[in-house]
Amino acid sequence: MKDVAAIQRLLYPPWVKSEAGWRHSMATIPARARDRFVVACVDDEVIGFAWALLNYHSEEEGSATLRLNVLPAFRGRGIGSALYADAMRHFETLSVSVIRSWVPDEPASNRFAERHGFERRREMRYSTLDPSDLPPMPEIPEGVTLSDLDTAGIDAVYDWDASCMFDEPRDFEAEMTPKDEWVAMYWNDPDNRRDLGVVAIADGMVVAGTGVDVDGTRSTSGFTGVRPGYRGRGLAKLVKSVSLRRVAAAGVTHVYTSNDEANAPMLAVNEWLGYRPASTQIQWRLTVGSSRNTSPPISIGDMSKT
Repeated sequence: MKDVAAIQRLLYPPWVKSEAGWRHSMATIPARARDRFVVACVDDEVIGFAWALLNYHSEEEGSATLRLNVLPAFRGRGIGSALYADAMRHFETLSVSVIRSWVPDEPASNRFAERHGFERRREMRYSTLDPSDLPPMPEIPEGVTLSDLDTAGIDAVYDWDASCMFDEPRDFEAEMTPKDEWVAMYWNDPDNRRDLGVVAIADGMVVAGTGVDVDGTRSTSGFTGVRPGYRGRGLAKLVKSVSLRRVAAAGVTHVYTSNDEANAPMLAVNEWLGYRPASTQIQWRLTVGSSRNTSPPISIGDMSKT
């Protein structure tokens, strides 16, 4: 997974995931995802990969997700098309009807998506800041206390997460991850720095919070949300302000976050914190059967069971 982590770090700097984090994700993905992970190699060097899986967060029948990446120096040789064709054969065995894929908003990736029949759908904005340069700390409202995630505890954090996750902009009906899977995949992720994440507690429960994933000197907000009924009080600004100061003290120099273009409240919070645009990704969607695909002869290796 070292090469896979390096490819993602190069192509998607805001997607913070270490080699250990990748191994953890592969080991804890739910069986119902029916995933297939393949790599493309040239002279024993991993130069691309594709991860094809059912959307286990969705109630939508036949919904799937595809992540496909090829190093720029090896594009134009049919490698991406071979990885794509392999993923489509896998999806065919699962009777997939719709596929979503996030790709960088740049000409080559967009042309690839269009050529294979995908429809442009949503925009995700990635922003970055230097955590050593932050605006003044907001005041802590009366009746609110702050805690790291470990101190708050699994039950309280899971309950808060479940209260917020349905408000995240998306174009499918989502369902909350069962608690045992949530603990395995997210709480126990080696990149999840529970000591740097911060939650706000009021009325005996977690009402706002932000998680932090770290890989070396890079970090990203794993999730930021405020429970309904507690919004409009500046709690998102508060928990992120405290968390970012902890992140800076931990030696992180590059912080990233992402927001759907429709999420105006969080975009405003991040602009106030000092985040500036870094890159954009586009979600493309394919209704299966709208295109035909061929598979060039290229060497790929199945890593689903490794």
